[in-house]
Amino acid sequence: MIKKKLSIILRVILVFVSAAISMCFAASVQADELPENVMFAVTHNAGGEPIGPYYDFEANGGTRYLFLPEGVGEELKINYSGDITEVSEGHLDTGAHTITGTMEAFIASLSDGRDIPVVIRRSKIPSLEISLTDSLDDIHKDKDRISTGASVVLTDPSDPGSNFVSAGDCEFKGRGNSSWEVYDKKGYQLRLGEARMVLGMDRAKTWVLLANASDPTLLRNKLVYDITRQMKLAFAPEGEFVDLWVNGDYRGVYLLTEKVQIGPNRLDLTSGHGIIAEFDNAFYNNEIYFQDYFGNYFALKDSADPEGLNDFLKFQEAVDTLDYLLDEKRDWQEIEKWIDAESFARMFLVNEYFANCESAVTSFFWYQDGEDDVLHAGPAWDYDTCMRDGVEDPAEYYVYKNTFYNRFLQHEEFQQLISEIYADECQPLFEGASNDMYALRDRISSSIDMNYIRWDVLGGTDAKGHESFPSYELNFNDQRTWLRERAEHFSPEGVVGEVVPYAFSLSMSEDGRYVDFYLTSTRQSIVQTEASVWSLAGGAGTATRIRADREDSDSGLPRWHARFDLGTSRYIGTFKVQMIVNGQAAQPAAEGTFFVSSLPEDTGSYTYEGIDFSPVFDPVYYAMRYPIVRKQVGYDKERLFAHFISTGIRAGYQGSEAFNVLWYREHNEDLAAIYKDSYLSYYEHYLIKGMAEGRPGHP
Repeated sequence: MIKKKLSIILRVILVFVSAAISMCFAASVQADELPENVMFAVTHNAGGEPIGPYYDFEANGGTRYLFLPEGVGEELKINYSGDITEVSEGHLDTGAHTITGTMEAFIASLSDGRDIPVVIRRSKIPSLEISLTDSLDDIHKDKDRISTGASVVLTDPSDPGSNFVSAGDCEFKGRGNSSWEVYDKKGYQLRLGEARMVLGMDRAKTWVLLANASDPTLLRNKLVYDITRQMKLAFAPEGEFVDLWVNGDYRGVYLLTEKVQIGPNRLDLTSGHGIIAEFDNAFYNNEIYFQDYFGNYFALKDSADPEGLNDFLKFQEAVDTLDYLLDEKRDWQEIEKWIDAESFARMFLVNEYFANCESAVTSFFWYQDGEDDVLHAGPAWDYDTCMRDGVEDPAEYYVYKNTFYNRFLQHEEFQQLISEIYADECQPLFEGASNDMYALRDRISSSIDMNYIRWDVLGGTDAKGHESFPSYELNFNDQRTWLRERAEHFSPEGVVGEVVPYAFSLSMSEDGRYVDFYLTSTRQSIVQTEASVWSLAGGAGTATRIRADREDSDSGLPRWHARFDLGTSRYIGTFKVQMIVNGQAAQPAAEGTFFVSSLPEDTGSYTYEGIDFSPVFDPVYYAMRYPIVRKQVGYDKERLFAHFISTGIRAGYQGSEAFNVLWYREHNEDLAAIYKDSYLSYYEHYLIKGMAEGRPGHP
């Protein structure tokens, strides 16, 4: 008896060891040596509805895996077929053909002396179980075939309040374009019998199950969708990870996500004539579509009006008008009357940053809420093939080649717009993506092995030519590395440099003393670059030329940098800068303006009759407080001081926040008796004696 128990313990250990070894090395037992008539199944009643059985999956040289959804109790009842004579764990009933007990693994011994290792894996993320009235194979033969009368059970271990059963009233079909054709792990669409909240996502009937078959990390779509939901877009889809079973077949980790469609909890278009169209040069054939002036195809994806063809024609007219304006190189002010420029800027930044190269030719949504509305870009969609699978080099760009973006980027206004939105809204979100991956990986960590035992695809090249590493962790780390390097290299200026010869930008230093000018260029023939800077108050005749030095930009393009010291300026107000390339003004123009509302620590002389008035005179304060003075002498600080001495002091004007001469007279009666209304005397007293005596100069 003791020997038998030891034998069983050793065999249980062998299950775990053999399973681990088989995941890393070629197994010694070939699949064709397994007994085909030995099957295992678990039946359970989640939510009161019979869903199952759950057939085992043969992988890794003969180990049988039972993938069980959330909701199956710890005490298992496993039905089996074949001639099993002994099990290392649990209770074997050869008459009923059942194995019962609390088990994570066991070895089933057959009458012919062979052993079958069985490993039990349980889902710890939400389990979605779908039972069809017909076979999944029939669905796979025809993507558009709709299976009606389907039943659904959703079980969420983290929030039982999300659990639900929908019996016999659901519809199920395939979805996807190229991914449907080339991958065995396919995407699906699920339509519930009634609209409901699912895993905390807004109430709706129709949901999409993304397989992420071309993404070895399984995280890309979720990662980007979570980021776009923090951006100022009208709608961005939300998604949650699930383990999916269809007719008892474990299909792997999926992203259950909101569908891009018109609706109050989706893209809420209210005119009654809203349109969602897809910029789609690859898979438009089976859709209602049109071809625009540039040769691009737009397919109708959804319409608020069931008879929405006329609204789609209005959408086509708007696209044709936009094509015409771009082709004629009209001013940006005329172009942006037809588009929501900010939505196009945001979608460009998302797609370019994450290298969603497909968006340059397909899977790029646009919408319009009736013919009186402008054209909008979005919602975001389809990020399973991007990042390193988009552009391998994290310093390169691609999406700018899109017909429309290439033309938008030739306008300085759009260049400025993407720079502002990137800096103010997108940059911190994008640069945090590599760290966001940790939480997403941890969320599905219990199911990663299940997915890749079910789909043994890591290592090598997939059907779309994408290469992957042999382990999940290697693919995860590779994607994080790409994202970290992308954060180091990406810049809107770098993208612009791919489209136009020059990208110009300026910025002010944190201490307010310097203004930096940058000229990024794709041209290698630049010998010398200068910045010509002048105040509009002083005129172009007062321009200062500053030599620009060449340096390397984050984008890898040559960049020229000049710095203007505001401490040397006589002026405040609006300044203009123009870049000079090889002795001539840059063509096309690389120029801009900036406003100076304060000067850095002033090195100018504010001395009158041997007394330093700088503690009580601030030229910026003086010009801003007294518009009549500003009108007379402008923003020249020397002329402002001259006016202060000759006129301002005698009129009781205040030269800075530090000293109010009227208040000083009122609160120093001893001085008022002496100086009367001689305001210059109060100024001189404060500067020579008052400050030293500790007399306050203002309230």
